[in-house]
Amino acid sequence: MYPKKITLFSLLILLLAFSSISHAATGAAWLEIDPSAREASLAGVGAASAYDAAATYWNPALIGFRGNAVQVMHTENYDGSAVQYISGSFNGAPVNLPRFGGGISIFHVGTSDLELRDRPTTDPIGTFDAERLSLSGGISYEISSMDMRVGVTGHYLSDKIYHYPSSGWAADFGVYKQNLGMKHFDLGATVRNLGSMSAHNKEAYDLPLTSTVGVQYRYIGLTAISPTVMMDAVHVKGHDLSVRAASEIWFSDLIALRAGYRTGYELHNLSMGFGLRWQVWRIDYAYTPFEFDAENVQRFSLGVNW
Repeated sequence: MYPKKITLFSLLILLLAFSSISHAATGAAWLEIDPSAREASLAGVGAASAYDAAATYWNPALIGFRGNAVQVMHTENYDGSAVQYISGSFNGAPVNLPRFGGGISIFHVGTSDLELRDRPTTDPIGTFDAERLSLSGGISYEISSMDMRVGVTGHYLSDKIYHYPSSGWAADFGVYKQNLGMKHFDLGATVRNLGSMSAHNKEAYDLPLTSTVGVQYRYIGLTAISPTVMMDAVHVKGHDLSVRAASEIWFSDLIALRAGYRTGYELHNLSMGFGLRWQVWRIDYAYTPFEFDAENVQRFSLGVNW
C-alpha cells in the first residue's frame, strides 16, 4: 500500500495545482528561462524526456534516473542578461540506495548597466545591475513495482534589483511513468515554483507557478537510428496554455539532431540544435530565433555522464 499512497499523494498535488491556477500578476520571469541547451533546442519540452543533470530543473522525478551526470551551461539572453547553470544529478546505487536519486544546481541570471531614471526622460541619471540566483537541491524515489518515479526539489531564491533585495523559497514536485504502450511511451507531470518571495521595495508578486504534463514516444527496433517524439502542455500562472512539440533523432548514439515548436509566445516559437556524445562527454547546442529585432539566443552545454 505504501507505493500506492505515494502515487496518490503526488497526483493529488498536481490536481490541486491545476485547479488553483489563476490570472493574478506574476513576477520572477527569470525562472522561466530554459537553463539547458538540449531542452532549449526542443522548445522547452522536458517533463517526460529530460535526463542527466537537467532533470533537477525539468522534472525532479527524473533525478538520477540515468546514472550520474554533471552539466554546465552559459548563454547571453535576448535581453542582454547572462545566464549560467551548473547542475549535478546522482544515482544512489553507490551508497546502497539504488531507488533514490539526488540532485543539486545553481542557476544565476545577471544583467548589468540597466538605465536608471527618476522621471520620464531620454537621459538616464545612471545605471544599475540586477542579480538573480536559485540554489536548489532535489531527491527522487523509484517505485519499481509500478515503473514510476516521484521527486521533489527545493529552491532558495534571491533577486536583487538596484538596492532592493528580495528572497524566498519554492518547491517543485514531479511524477514520471515509463514503459507504457508496449514500452514505447513515457509520461511525466510537474508543478514548479510553488512558493513565495519577499517584497521588492514594498512591492510583492507571485512566482510563476508552472504546471506541465508531458509525453514522449520512443521508437524501438532500429539499430543505428533512435528517434523520439515528445510533447508538453505547459501552463504558467497568468498566461495562456502553451503546447510544445519536439523531436530528437540520435545517429549511432553519437550525434543527435533536434527541433521543437512552442505556442503562446510572441517573441520565439521555433528552436533547433544538436548534441554530440563521446564516451562520458556530452556537448549540446541550441539556437532560438527571436522576433521583433530581438537578438537570437544560442546556448551551449557541456556535460559529463558516468
